[in-house]
Amino acid sequence: MGTIWGEDPRYYRTLHQPFKSRVLNVLDLTVRAYRSDGERHVAYARLTADVGSNFLANTWLPPSESDWQSAAWRSLTGLGSRAAGNAAREFLPDLVHWLRHKHSPE
Repeated sequence: MGTIWGEDPRYYRTLHQPFKSRVLNVLDLTVRAYRSDGERHVAYARLTADVGSNFLANTWLPPSESDWQSAAWRSLTGLGSRAAGNAAREFLPDLVHWLRHKHSPE
């Protein structure tokens, strides 16, 4: 769906940047995406799919889970999961590299 707007859903790491810049990149690419012009814009496809699917799920969920508050919570946790995945993509390679070199026999 993002191809309609030219959105690129992939996460791009910020190498050789300070920690704060990397955290901001994680959060930024949670709600924004690169477009065909090379700039970051609001990720409309991602956000509408996340929110829309959670509110649509209200049609088949039990009444205790099918109110707007539950749908909003599911949408927020979906974005939180996206942010956690972005953080893993940003920091996990460096952590693995650090652990391998720290514990390697010298």
